[in-house]
Amino acid sequence: MIRNLSIILALFAACLAGCDLATQPILTSSPEANPTTALATTIIPGANAPVQTITPSNTPTLTPLPTPLLPTDTPIPTVIPLASPVTTLTTNCLTIAPALPADSPAAGRLVLEVPRGIEYSGSNIWLDLETGRITPIVNPENIDRGGYIASPNGQRLGYWEITLGGDGSYSAMSFVVADPTGQVLNKVPGDVEHWDAFYWLDNDQVVIGFYIEPMILDPISGEAFNTTEWYAQSPGGMLEISFKTWEANGSFDSWRTRILYIMYDLSMVLWDLEAEQIVATDPPVKIKANLFHIPLSRPKWSPDNVQVVFAYPVSEESPLEQELYSLSRDGVLSRLTYLNEYYSQVEIKHFSWSPDGRYIAFFFEDLSEPDPVEQFAVLDITTLEIKGYCNVSGKASASPDPVWSPYGNMVLVSQVENETTQNTILIDIVHDVAVLIAEGVIPGAWLVENEP
Repeated sequence: MIRNLSIILALFAACLAGCDLATQPILTSSPEANPTTALATTIIPGANAPVQTITPSNTPTLTPLPTPLLPTDTPIPTVIPLASPVTTLTTNCLTIAPALPADSPAAGRLVLEVPRGIEYSGSNIWLDLETGRITPIVNPENIDRGGYIASPNGQRLGYWEITLGGDGSYSAMSFVVADPTGQVLNKVPGDVEHWDAFYWLDNDQVVIGFYIEPMILDPISGEAFNTTEWYAQSPGGMLEISFKTWEANGSFDSWRTRILYIMYDLSMVLWDLEAEQIVATDPPVKIKANLFHIPLSRPKWSPDNVQVVFAYPVSEESPLEQELYSLSRDGVLSRLTYLNEYYSQVEIKHFSWSPDGRYIAFFFEDLSEPDPVEQFAVLDITTLEIKGYCNVSGKASASPDPVWSPYGNMVLVSQVENETTQNTILIDIVHDVAVLIAEGVIPGAWLVENEP
């Protein structure tokens, strides 16, 4: 399921808190499991986080980014893909266990969300991994909340809060940041007409935007960095990706010194915001062969800002054959995967970096199959080895980005059981264990009280 195409619908699902708690996801435990490590479930009817009175921050003060120079006749450097070692792919078909083994403990709290759509019901939940306690998230009257995403270190939780008018329309909108216990730290008033999707740039900044130029926001101080002037003068023009699943039309590094975006002619550009010049373009091929094969997932910078990774067609002649590529901040291009050596028409969907920058977890499917099945895999960026995990995803869909543990050893994925049921699976990539964490909900955020 495509999480970011319409975040507002996801918010609608969040208001269904008053439903029958009998439909809540249940965490099951294996009878053989060690009772000290198995996750037991306690459902607290009507449980709710403490009500707080929060004084919202003022409307964000905008600080402009450097104004780019318009391109000149200087030749644009084009980076030729480097020869990369061929990745190896191994497949590990895991049995979904009801509980984690004793040598694979999980820590922290999860926020899990009900998928959007009229076929789904229930409420978003908190799940304590150490006690197994499930707490429904109950919204106040005329308030919708949703779109929960944690910062990479698991110390902050970001989400939307929408105030509904008497006729059900959206009358106000805020971006909320909370601590790992759910205590609200700040609310930043926003633009109900345009704010739609967001992602964490690092542990202290979020990028908000979708249909207009994005804003880079410090959600604690409320300080924002205006990108409007830059987008208006971006060399080659900025292609709007609103019909896809990118949270913003371009991908910034967290230092705000680089941005990777797609120009109007459907070629990619890496732009240096400080030197005001193009670093590289056209990596690795132009995708103008087919507008609708722009990668589904936004390019993502590594946690150390050394490289940005994106899915891209192998050639203009084969727009349905995608691989993962890496572009360094200095414009050096490398090919990371060779999945089409094993499959026929690979489409890479959503992916995410582990917090330590060693792994990339991603979904893909082989479009040549008559009934494609979504597959999940993890790429080790240091060895370029790919481990595929079968039996953990399910029917083809656009699942949300995999949600990593702040410790980088576990990852949450969505499992599509059928048209009306999606579950959350936890995978321990160290011990190769998969566990059904909750039914009827999909991954949202993973939080820990002590920073890794």
